[in-house]
Amino acid sequence: MNQSAGNSLDKPITPEVRMAQRTPSSISGASETERAVVPKKGSALPDSGGISGLLTPIHGFGFQSKVADPLLSVESDRLVYVLGRKVVMFDEKSKQMTFVPDFDTKNKTVTALTAYKKYLAIAERISDGGDSETAQISVINMASMRRVSKIKCPEVKEINGISFSTEGRFIAAYSSSASERAADAPDISLMYWNLRGIDGSNVENPIVMSVVKFHESVTRMSVSPHTPGHVVTSGRKFLKLWRQSEGTFQGSSLVLKRDLQDYTDHAWLNGGALAVATETGDVLIFQETELKNTITGVFPNKIGVLSIRVCSRGFVASSSAGHIAVLDRVMSANTNVKAGSVEHQFKVVQYVHTGVDSAISYLSLPADEASVYCLFDNHQIACFPLNMSTIESDSETVQMTQIVATSRTAFHQGAINCLDVCHRKPLFATGGADKTVQVWNYVEKTCEVVKEFDDTPLSMSIHPLGFQVVIGFPTRLRLLYVLADDLHPEHEWPVRNCREVRFSHTGHVIAAVVGNGISIYSTTTYQPLHILKGHLNTVTSLSWADDDKHLASCAGDGAVYVWQTVEPFQRQMERDSVHKGCDYSSVVFAAADDLDHVIACGSDGYIKQLGAGGQAIQVLQGSDPVLKLGFHRGAGTSGIVGGTQEGGTVMFPFPINSPHQAQPPKIVMHDGPMTALRVYGNLLFTGGHDGTVFLLKLPAPDPPPHWTGLEVTMITRSRMDELKQSLKESDSKYNDLKSRTDYEVRLKEVHFEEVAKKQRSTQEVLMQQERARYEDLQKQFMQQRSDYDTKIENLHTDARKELQQLTLASEKKLGDSNQRLEELRMHKESMQKQFEAQVDQLREQQQRQLDQLTAQHQQRMKEENDRYQKLSRELAYVKAEHEEEIEQQEEEYEYDLAAAQENSNKVIQIERDNTMSLKGDNNILRRRCDMMYQEKQILQNQLYDRDTLITKQKKRIVDLEDTIEALRKEVEERNATVGHKEARILEVKQRNQELQKYRFVLDYKINELEDELEPKESEITEMRVQIKAMDEELQRMQKSNDQLLRAINERNLRIDSLSGEIKHLRLVIETKEKSIKLFVEDLHKLYTESDQSKWRQGIKQMYRTYVTQDSTRRITKEDQERMKELARQREYMEHSLGILKEKAGRAEDRMKGDVQRKVGENQALISDLNFLRRENWELKHQLVLLENQLKSGQLLAAERVRASTAGAALERMHKPSSPTKDDQGEQFRKSLTMTKLPELNASTGGLHKLGM
Repeated sequence: MNQSAGNSLDKPITPEVRMAQRTPSSISGASETERAVVPKKGSALPDSGGISGLLTPIHGFGFQSKVADPLLSVESDRLVYVLGRKVVMFDEKSKQMTFVPDFDTKNKTVTALTAYKKYLAIAERISDGGDSETAQISVINMASMRRVSKIKCPEVKEINGISFSTEGRFIAAYSSSASERAADAPDISLMYWNLRGIDGSNVENPIVMSVVKFHESVTRMSVSPHTPGHVVTSGRKFLKLWRQSEGTFQGSSLVLKRDLQDYTDHAWLNGGALAVATETGDVLIFQETELKNTITGVFPNKIGVLSIRVCSRGFVASSSAGHIAVLDRVMSANTNVKAGSVEHQFKVVQYVHTGVDSAISYLSLPADEASVYCLFDNHQIACFPLNMSTIESDSETVQMTQIVATSRTAFHQGAINCLDVCHRKPLFATGGADKTVQVWNYVEKTCEVVKEFDDTPLSMSIHPLGFQVVIGFPTRLRLLYVLADDLHPEHEWPVRNCREVRFSHTGHVIAAVVGNGISIYSTTTYQPLHILKGHLNTVTSLSWADDDKHLASCAGDGAVYVWQTVEPFQRQMERDSVHKGCDYSSVVFAAADDLDHVIACGSDGYIKQLGAGGQAIQVLQGSDPVLKLGFHRGAGTSGIVGGTQEGGTVMFPFPINSPHQAQPPKIVMHDGPMTALRVYGNLLFTGGHDGTVFLLKLPAPDPPPHWTGLEVTMITRSRMDELKQSLKESDSKYNDLKSRTDYEVRLKEVHFEEVAKKQRSTQEVLMQQERARYEDLQKQFMQQRSDYDTKIENLHTDARKELQQLTLASEKKLGDSNQRLEELRMHKESMQKQFEAQVDQLREQQQRQLDQLTAQHQQRMKEENDRYQKLSRELAYVKAEHEEEIEQQEEEYEYDLAAAQENSNKVIQIERDNTMSLKGDNNILRRRCDMMYQEKQILQNQLYDRDTLITKQKKRIVDLEDTIEALRKEVEERNATVGHKEARILEVKQRNQELQKYRFVLDYKINELEDELEPKESEITEMRVQIKAMDEELQRMQKSNDQLLRAINERNLRIDSLSGEIKHLRLVIETKEKSIKLFVEDLHKLYTESDQSKWRQGIKQMYRTYVTQDSTRRITKEDQERMKELARQREYMEHSLGILKEKAGRAEDRMKGDVQRKVGENQALISDLNFLRRENWELKHQLVLLENQLKSGQLLAAERVRASTAGAALERMHKPSSPTKDDQGEQFRKSLTMTKLPELNASTGGLHKLGM
């Protein structure tokens, strides 16, 4: 545990120092990126005494396992998951958590991300105003954290799965509901929406495009990334492909009914194929509705595949045994794969064992594919490295490899039963229903210790210094030390079902609930100090005052009591508060601005503020009752923090001045009741029934205290020895590995030199071939370039000519059409003029006829009028016919004009298309030219690199040739030296053969010296055995002395404890004697009082003064016997102590004498041993001298033998008799004794030079 610098442990912790160091002023985790709770749009939080908007979530520990797709990877180090009732985004590197804003109060059921991580979909259950709930999907922009679409599903209660299309335009969801026909196959509703409008913007309330209902068991649904209208659903004996069309889905089964099995997951592969995982460990590969391949036994022993995620090369699968398999696509080597075709053959290229014996229920793969996030069934989230680029797919055999997780976090699997915060370290501890206790660092956002027990922890409290933690279990109360990576047991108390336990603020005592009572234990002696009794039901909550002199408790009997925790350990009855029928659940001390109150909450729906005199002010809690309480001393405004039944957090102002004040705002974080709550300075820690822990920020205290930690971590001696042993083993392994690596490096260097020699001969040939190939390619490129230029010029000229011809033809056609149009217009105008002239002429003629008939034939007016009418009718008919003809001609002209214009436009469009196609061909040719130019540059770069490599190789060859020449010269010189040395060795061997004859003399002397040394060596061995025995005896005496010292220390401790008890009893006796003396004085005064009427009042006053509840009890015979027994035991202990002191003195004197005696004997043995060592050294020196004499004598003997043989020959010539062998041996011995030492040294030096 990395802690900041802290104060010394030798300084005592006074209440003043504790209050100044109790609260951290700032937490590194509370950065500016953390988001506060966002209210609804258009609404404001009510203000309750200046407490609104003060609760800010900082971090959370845990995740919601009931959510489908619980773990989503946004980037390589950023995850999105549901935490309680919140959706959070967690950065793995910086340990920062961002809370996605809530737009409605709801429960999350499923989450989904688009392929490009732009939009996040969250499915929720919202209330429709009554008791029922409906489903809703919110689509949120990940960049702005704003809701862009809201999809309401009034016909369903809960969404079970969501899937986006690739571009995020469409979204599909399915919901399941209970069916009356079969319990194992619910009714499924599959829905499909379009999130974009005509202009491409997001629709705030999209309408469902398609919906279908069926009766199957579905566990997974996904939209095809290649065809948005295709949706696949899989589940228990169900696998079907749905095609969206005209407001509904058309389904087609992928597997025959007789071949159906349980399908656990599926994923869309690159190329449009579908991979489906089965419970039997097989993976099916589909293309559209056709089964292309079956991968049998992805994992060994037919372990089931639980999750599949697609990657760039294939897909990744997880098993129910904690394994991960990477499958790569196998491309066919014999067939020519066309563009757009799909290979359906896959091969396992890597097996990974995570080291966790639990099923991997969900996988999440980031976009860079550098790692994989695994979600285990035991509520662990781990990140494992997975480098896809280094995996070799050509290997035939795949071995199971175990890798180490880059990050791993274990959360509670069940409800949080208890929680507590350390005051001097950034630690807090939690105990869960999964029988584990976890210690967390809330600054570094890491889990320091995880300890699993046999029983479920019911209550917990951590020491202010963070070194100890006391935990209540169903069978006992245990005190444990908090080590670096473990919880070490220290002491146990036989306390069953302890539901509440609290360390005092200074850590010197522990208050634990024992049924209806409260036991006070010392943390130094582990002995019970007192038992507080008075409650009639089980105590549910405890709270220490700031000075540790008072303790508040509440129980299910409706009583709240305040106890005095120093002598005489009694209840303050004037502060009692009893409300029958109320089952209290939490109590807390509240002290601010010279106010000392007790705050309690219970089942009656009220929060009560109890003053020092017993007066109470209660505030209605509202519809969501408060279960846990905490007190926060803020800057100018203090508050009461409460945890509710629905998992929310509220903050009431303190002090409560009126029972009718407004309800404070509530932040709902947990998905269930809140089970634990602790306030530490400006931080609020909450634990819920959903297994999550939240860290919220409160207003900074006034004044902000300075928080310091302690750089101390406890560790056991055995653990330290293990670490030292592992360090030694690591050093030895490192040395072995280093030597092995050096040897392998030397071998590789030699091998490299050999390979370099082999490659030098082939390198020049390859370079010549590459140069010839480059020249050929360059010639081909120049030829293609010239052909391409000519083709381009020809195409340009042809295109220009055709364009000019088409332009002229279109202009000619347009001119003809315009000319014809003008002619038709002129014809129309002439016809109009003729018609108008005819009309005028007819009118004039009619007028003249009328005038003549009127003047001449007035009598025939009637006939003329009839004739006029007839002519008028004829004129109207002719006029109408003429106008109809004109309109018909105009329509024909306009139709012909439109047809001509349309034909000309078609011709122009065709010409334009031809021009565009020519331009496209031109661009294609240009791109080809650019590609060829790039290939040319690449080839030139390769040629330059190879020329550079050849130059380097040539230089290296020259250097190596020089080295070889130098080595040859050196070999020749060494051969010459070896020849000289061999000649000298031959001479020396001849001399040795001569000297072998005289070796027996020196061997005889050496044997004599060895016989003399044997008794000395036996004496040295005996001395060593004696020294070893003395050392063992000295160690035994040292151990016995240590045991005696420990016994003396224990006796001294017992004497100190007895003396303390004696002092305490003397103080009690003195107090009793003082009270008796005062009683006698008061009795004497009353007796001397002359007025007898005052005797009654005086006796009553004396009774109230001196007679107490304890003194009314009479001293019985048992009490007298106990006092006598105590006196006898004290006398016996004093007598035993005196005897032990005498025995210890005598033993110490004996020990000192024995030590002095053994020290003297040891010195004598050491002196004898030194003498024997010197004598041994002298004998060895004499032996060396004799060997030198032997070696020198061998040289001189050869010369003298030659001289003696020559003299003997001369003597034979003069004397008849020859000397015997004994005489020759005697002469040789004399010659040896006459040899001088300098000559011997010179001869031995010569032999050493020759290499003997």
